[in-house]
Amino acid sequence: MYIVELGNHAVRKVDTSDIIAAFAGGNGIGSTGNGGAATSAKLSDPIGIAVDSSGIERTICSTDCFLIYLRAL
Repeated sequence: MYIVELGNHAVRKVDTSDIIAAFAGGNGIGSTGNGGAATSAKLSDPIGIAVDSSGIERTICSTDCFLIYLRAL
């Protein structure tokens, strides 16, 4: 399960032991970090995450002034 924290500009992942860990963002508002670790990226008001049928995280959707950015993982 994933928790999208709009105000904290972060995505958290909950594992099977109910431990919540940073997954992406959480380093302030922005749109930097492409090509680096997701936990080092800056997100702008993330609103969702897409996971494929095999459980692999693929895309985080965030907004910035009503524009929608899709960031592949």
